[in-house]
Amino acid sequence: MKLTGLEQRIVNHLSACKREGKAVPSLREMGRAVGVNSPGTMGRYVNGLIDKGVLKKTPKRWRSLEVVSQSEGLPLLGKIAAGKPLEAMPVSQSIDLNVYLGGANRFVIQVEGDSMIEAGILDGDLVIIQQQETARTSDIVVAFIDNQEATLKRFKKRAGNKVELIPANRKMKSMIYDAERVSIQGVLVGQLRKYT
Repeated sequence: MKLTGLEQRIVNHLSACKREGKAVPSLREMGRAVGVNSPGTMGRYVNGLIDKGVLKKTPKRWRSLEVVSQSEGLPLLGKIAAGKPLEAMPVSQSIDLNVYLGGANRFVIQVEGDSMIEAGILDGDLVIIQQQETARTSDIVVAFIDNQEATLKRFKKRAGNKVELIPANRKMKSMIYDAERVSIQGVLVGQLRKYT
């Protein structure tokens, strides 16, 4: 089922609260987290997600909200060595990728091109981005340049109010801009790749 951006942020926020062991937020708290000022409007969105079967709650109790798993998740069968072999030990768990990688104000974009291959980010990979407007030097960021072009690069602050966007590919050169030309849209927090 396709959700709007706001609906997905609501689901991600509730999943993050559960993952972090926090109480279910009130409508007002949830609204603040996802950018909705009116508790009434927030309630309509939540009810819409309940109608779609994405959320469920005990009647007349908002604080009982929970995300309905849209899949069974993937089975976690244990650990595997990338060095010396390990003894095979079965583990009976499953991984819900939304709970594992999701969170409030996160989104996914697909990588196009090979400018970040030396950071292990390949053409076609999906990257999970934490939406935020600031970054630290060496963070991999989604940067918007001149309000026209977006790119995934390593971020570096430079002297003289300059920003350097650094590719992870020796064949490519860094891009240096006046800081006011670059706006940070988010920071890389995860990555997915499918091999078949």
